[in-house]
Amino acid sequence: MGRRGVVPTSPGGSIRVGEVLTVGYRVDRKAVLVLEDMDGAEVEVVIGVPMLALKEWYDTDTREQEWATFLRWAQPAWNLEDADGPIPADAAAHDRLPPPVSKALMVGWRDAVVNPPAPLPPPSSDGTP
Repeated sequence: MGRRGVVPTSPGGSIRVGEVLTVGYRVDRKAVLVLEDMDGAEVEVVIGVPMLALKEWYDTDTREQEWATFLRWAQPAWNLEDADGPIPADAAAHDRLPPPVSKALMVGWRDAVVNPPAPLPPPSSDGTP
């Protein structure tokens, strides 16, 4: 048992009785997009974005504006490359990516924002489901 007025937590840690412990839900979640017919592509994006992000998305008139909105809010990181090497996740990538790939990235992000994936259950301690 810990000392009076102190609740033991983890080794070396404790919470004092009456102390306010702030534990919030992180809304700036990230996800890895699984893109059809792009085996091996790893695209991590922020999906916990404010409603303003979707408003900006739907207010765009051109593919370039959509791309800029995607970059601003999704903050993508990826392992995509072409014959010239790795493609940085920036505005210039729009000129290097084939149109179906850039469209898949943007639509995949938007879909994940609107319908976020359920979190995976924690792994079992003995390795069985």
